[in-house]
Amino acid sequence: MKKQIKADLFLVAITAIWGLSFPLMRNILSYISYIQYLAVRFLIAGVILSIIFCKKLQHISIEEIKSSFIIGSALAGSLGFTVYALYFTKASNVAIITGLNIVTVPIISSLILNKKPNLNSLLSIIIALIGLFIISGGLDLSFNIGDLFALICALCITSQIIFIDKFTEKYDPIILGVLQINISAMIFCVLWIINGVKPIILNTTVITTLIITGVFGTALAFTGQTLVQKYTSPTHASIIFIGEPVFGAMFSLIIPDVNGITEKLTLSTIVGGTLIIAAIIISEVKFKVLKK
Repeated sequence: MKKQIKADLFLVAITAIWGLSFPLMRNILSYISYIQYLAVRFLIAGVILSIIFCKKLQHISIEEIKSSFIIGSALAGSLGFTVYALYFTKASNVAIITGLNIVTVPIISSLILNKKPNLNSLLSIIIALIGLFIISGGLDLSFNIGDLFALICALCITSQIIFIDKFTEKYDPIILGVLQINISAMIFCVLWIINGVKPIILNTTVITTLIITGVFGTALAFTGQTLVQKYTSPTHASIIFIGEPVFGAMFSLIIPDVNGITEKLTLSTIVGGTLIIAAIIISEVKFKVLKK
């Protein structure tokens, strides 16, 4: 139980780091494209992790490479399809549809891994979905290609969480974590080339953002996820990760944009954020049914 609490706290911490990346990334997109940003961010993380764990990487099996390729492809897909979804549909639609992984994870986890969500997890899922719906401003029901990309993103997130849980039972989570980062980096580099190799404008803002998100938001976060997720459940992980927009909104209140303007707190942010945080807390509570 203590290991699960520590694992969940770590997942909350990396979710906060991912939330921090929203306002940081917003401020650099005029100097670097999103695909370029992802490629460089994951390259930084991949190089750092490869140096740190070079001894472990000397003993990699074919099975670990195959497993890491699956996880890394799902990770790259979850981030990549988010970008393309935003070109064709509203940000609120992307947030809500990608957030559906909170439903698909326990369903698939139950079918494939035979890990059924308990009562408080089911309650947390319902509350978190309501909170996500409110904080995102509602769903536009006119389905388009962007919504399809967002749905594929949700399935990629689900796959990454499920496969991490599955493969870390058999293989070294550190190796899986390092390889998935490098595989994602290669995928983003290929996309960068396909989209055209354009120069990057490097300045203090871009370099600082790449270091923070590359080291902490990628190297530490995704490798750490593969390491600690075996001590918790896929459903728990998906519930915690739904807190990412809440942390993003919180940091956007503090970190100004390129014009020096910070976002303002709205009623929907307060209500939706409170519900999502409540869902995360409830997921950690163990309800006991009293028998007479």
